[in-house]
Amino acid sequence: EYADAMMTELPEFAIADVVIQMLKLTTNVREERFLRVEKLRASRSTSGLHAFSITSDGLELFPRLLTPPIVPDYTARPERVTTGIRGLDEMIADGFWRGTTTLVAGPPGSGKTIMALEFLRAGVSKGEPGIYLGFQKNPTQLARVMRNMQMPVEELINDGFEIMYQSPVEMQLDSIAARLFGRIRSGKVKRVVIDALGDLERISVDRQRFSNVIYALTQWFAVENVTCFMTYELTHLFEVHGISDQQVSNMSDNLLLLRFQPGPELKRTLRIIKTRGSAHDSHEHEIHITNEGFVIEAIR
Repeated sequence: EYADAMMTELPEFAIADVVIQMLKLTTNVREERFLRVEKLRASRSTSGLHAFSITSDGLELFPRLLTPPIVPDYTARPERVTTGIRGLDEMIADGFWRGTTTLVAGPPGSGKTIMALEFLRAGVSKGEPGIYLGFQKNPTQLARVMRNMQMPVEELINDGFEIMYQSPVEMQLDSIAARLFGRIRSGKVKRVVIDALGDLERISVDRQRFSNVIYALTQWFAVENVTCFMTYELTHLFEVHGISDQQVSNMSDNLLLLRFQPGPELKRTLRIIKTRGSAHDSHEHEIHITNEGFVIEAIR
């Protein structure tokens, strides 16, 4: 047990070959534990703070997620991924590029989760296993939503629809990223949904750490040719002045904006803001959410 200033004053720090510092940081009402390698003589180490937790099984470490190295055999697949959302694929030249990340932003109730579920269902039907990483709806609640959309929940799960749930009350950003990263590196996952980024942002130790983790994940998605949908909740129902102050929209390859049109009848609309490396329909389309899923109306 040493204070930070002692590291430069006491001889044991000069004599030791390895110095590992363990920290406990308090954020609001929660405490998070981190480990940092201060010294590793004659060897390379990963700098920065690495989260860990103490459980009944002992200490579990979640190394800081780094962006992938540039490897010679990394090539992006020049193929399209259909979303399964009626009307959307026709707006983006038969689907998004494989390995890209799409950010779906909109206010509460605009249809973000429904779109994400449709995207994963379409993948499973084509033999592409997918992960739904969610924080607000537990598996029972999510299954109820899926059944209301006429989705065969048990059949989808057996065919590769994986639900990864974590309560937003007690979770740690690095542990969530590590779990998802492990599944991505297994090579079996082809599609990922993160619903929603705001939950990860709220539990981050600092905003820069959140941005770094999301950027690293999007780069690994590209390297592993995993296609991702991320949702982000906007606070304003009608007026949109910005998507995110954490550069998430810049990191994303594609950006879809959902919003409401005020009036006697509240109408939902969708507009494609950008699709990197691809043409797209720039019109604002009215959308409908039915028991059969998400439907985008064509321009009359």
